Amino acid sequence: MASLSLRISAQILRKTPATFMRNHQRVLFHGFGYTGTKQARIATKSSNSGDRTHSEDVTEMRTLQVPRISREEKERRPKLVIFDKYGTLLDFHRTWTPWLANVTKRLEEVSGLNVADKMLTELGFCKVSGRWKPGIFAEGTTIQNMDVIKKLLEDEGLTASESDAIVEKVWEHGDHSEENKDLKPLGDLTNIFQILHDNGIKVAVCTADSRQSTEQFLASLDATKYVDMLVCGDDPDAVPKPAAHNALKICEALGVAPEGVVMVGDTVADMGMGREAKLGATVAVLSGVGRVIDLEAQADLILHSIEDLLGHVLKKD
Repeated sequence: MASLSLRISAQILRKTPATFMRNHQRVLFHGFGYTGTKQARIATKSSNSGDRTHSEDVTEMRTLQVPRISREEKERRPKLVIFDKYGTLLDFHRTWTPWLANVTKRLEEVSGLNVADKMLTELGFCKVSGRWKPGIFAEGTTIQNMDVIKKLLEDEGLTASESDAIVEKVWEHGDHSEENKDLKPLGDLTNIFQILHDNGIKVAVCTADSRQSTEQFLASLDATKYVDMLVCGDDPDAVPKPAAHNALKICEALGVAPEGVVMVGDTVADMGMGREAKLGATVAVLSGVGRVIDLEAQADLILHSIEDLLGHVLKKD
């Protein structure tokens, strides 16, 4: 069977002040349908600073109706979609900004050090915009981020054991799975997962977050039954993005060739994992920390949010 590819182009979303065109490289999507050079139309926010990147408005949740298609059309579709969690399925800023305020306060109280501003800088939080930027906190695992804070405390004169004890205490207190109940899904996730499932497309979630909080999140949406596999940052054999390991592990476990897989995420690390694993396509969303200027070099398609994904994954020729 000849190698084929998926023809994709991003749609313009309503409530967007401006749009512009970006040319993207020719990318093969083996087994999906069409081969050619694509242009991605990307709806973005414009400003003099060039930070015309985040979608401030995400389309409201809606029930999506997908028509029945032929077996031939199904064969050209991806067999698996791998989703990142924070910034892709769940509002990163709304979840982690309150957490950060809590943890920085606790860190200063317990350590007796004035390190809040340094911690913000190290983790990638911008006080001016009140938003997270691409960086270690958005892309790294819990262990990696805890190590950053421990190193910060050691640089302030604490011993390694003192730093370990303080960070363990503060991090546990601020754990969003226990303290933060204001979790905002970035779309009707259960409906999206169900539609993919009903169309024979498997669903996986690959996240740097913990397994416990990820399972709790999916269960709260009654979406667990539509997710075929989870790979989480605290799994014993997990390897942080952008390494290909986690994606290839999912492919092997679910019996899907990498070229039949679409990776969806909001960071360069997500796109990098897709590229390193040689997945069929990498799709970036602007609902998290990534900006167009960060993502366009590695993303085959850029959308405002996953609410716009089905029209491309399930697109008929």
